[in-house]
Amino acid sequence: MSTPRSLLLSAAAACLLLSPGCTKAKKNSTVPVVDDDAGAAPSGGGAVIGVVAPPPAKEMGPRVHLRASARELSDVFLLIRQATAAWMPDGPIDVPAQAQAMLLQLGYGPGMWSNIEWSGVMAVDARVPLEGPAGDLGLFGTIAARSARAILDGVPEGQRPQPLGSGLWELVQEDQRVLFREQAAALEFALNAGDLDRAAELVAEGRTGWRLQGVGDELPPGLINPADLVDLPPQSPLMRQLQAVSQGLTQLRVDVDLGSQRDLMLRAAALAPFEKLGLEPLGAPSLRPGALEAALPAGAAGVVVMPWGSPAPLHTILDKNVPIEQVPAPFDAMARTVVGGVHTLLDQVQGEVALAVYVTPGDKLTLLVAASVRDPAAAKEALRGLQGAGIQALEAFGALAGGKDAAFKITLKADGASFSGGKLDLLTLALPKNMASAADEVAYLMSPKKELEMVSGAASGVALLAIGGGARDLLGRAGKATLAGEGGLALARAASEGCHFCVSLDPILMVRAATLVNREAEGPAAKEQAKLLSELARVPSLGGIGVGIQLSVGRGSLAFGVPRSLMMPAPAAAAQVRGLVDRLTDPIFEGRPE
Repeated sequence: MSTPRSLLLSAAAACLLLSPGCTKAKKNSTVPVVDDDAGAAPSGGGAVIGVVAPPPAKEMGPRVHLRASARELSDVFLLIRQATAAWMPDGPIDVPAQAQAMLLQLGYGPGMWSNIEWSGVMAVDARVPLEGPAGDLGLFGTIAARSARAILDGVPEGQRPQPLGSGLWELVQEDQRVLFREQAAALEFALNAGDLDRAAELVAEGRTGWRLQGVGDELPPGLINPADLVDLPPQSPLMRQLQAVSQGLTQLRVDVDLGSQRDLMLRAAALAPFEKLGLEPLGAPSLRPGALEAALPAGAAGVVVMPWGSPAPLHTILDKNVPIEQVPAPFDAMARTVVGGVHTLLDQVQGEVALAVYVTPGDKLTLLVAASVRDPAAAKEALRGLQGAGIQALEAFGALAGGKDAAFKITLKADGASFSGGKLDLLTLALPKNMASAADEVAYLMSPKKELEMVSGAASGVALLAIGGGARDLLGRAGKATLAGEGGLALARAASEGCHFCVSLDPILMVRAATLVNREAEGPAAKEQAKLLSELARVPSLGGIGVGIQLSVGRGSLAFGVPRSLMMPAPAAAAQVRGLVDRLTDPIFEGRPE
């Protein structure tokens, strides 16, 4: 895992434990060496005896302050073994066994690994120079230990730190020196005596929060250039906004929580003026399901939920970017109706908005856009205006194209669909004959009658538009199980500690949806895909992955959550998925068409 934790721990501990090249003693060292056979560890910080005083303070160049901690790694190792055993039963990963075997091959003693207390706290504090000599590096930390002396004794003799007495040790390489101190339950390290006395302070900090933590602060302005990450024109409004956020960046943080009895959560956060992005359309971060989720049907392949704020910026964007005066007749009147209806709907939204994709019975996709609204009647009227403009546009298009083969078959049933105790409008659309090839390409959105269903309206405080081959049936079963119980959304909220964009993705359903979109109309590939879809439908849900994005004043974060049920599924379910994955990936790696 490439995280600040691995970077920092390797900087201090690798010289002692893993890298022979880092442990070459400096010749003619002026530091006195005292044989300390007693091995008694001091009970506290105390004075550092026999250590040369650090040189006088000098002016330092720019440095970044980094802190990292890890605790209960023994349970993390157990998770890795259990998860890999579930998904790779022929080759599970046993971190302790494999690490010890590697260390033995490198000449380290068998007691070194076992004398590190992997259930304890490991922590490090570093100040890393951005430029200038490596001597500007500041570093101190602590390793939880059952026996600090046994850890040191496990290092090959030619690479072992030298004893200084009273539980103190020294490792010298080139012009850098690392001090070690034995404690009752820790092995502390630092680059100078003063910092060595601060190492114990890190343990208390590492006992709170998530199990793995890494923080970088005191960041210089412009450390991260958005132009290196995002391909946008340099003078575009969005790039200028990103540059303003980057200039105000003061802290980056990564937290990870995982274990054999818990879900995996990962969060990357930054302290920066994210308000410069224009956050007015976003409401307060979502911490729990709202009324909208309680009204929408469960079982989405993917869903995004966003708390609603002020629509004022969206009104401005809509007016500036829709050049109605350039739309030719008769479509100009329809465009005005559409723009007016969208303005009305934006003002009606309150609470939350949601966008979801469902795989409905019969292997069809349905796209759903929904929002909580103030006045359902007004929202329904606005949606009917949009619906009417759409019908007029299709009829006008058919008339301009000419002939029966270019005409759409449109059927509108007012209040023809049910949702949450109310009635919605049902519109069915059959593509014209001269678009038969297009109909085959979007077959996953068409009903068995080769019609596109569009359900729109408002009921029970919710306005929505659903498009797809199973839209009517999907909304008809709403209320029996809802998105309020969606585990992926719960993980998104927990991992982000409140999200503005709360996302849930069901891996099995997403694979089904992708297979439907790429499905061939006929031939051997079509038969194989049909068989694959049939088998995917029989795989039980393994839980949804959560993604949470938070963009608040002064702080932003991106978080992920993976349920324990997905990391460690039942053996039968894992076997089913492995077989399907092999069938999906073999054509790619064998060079055959997908």
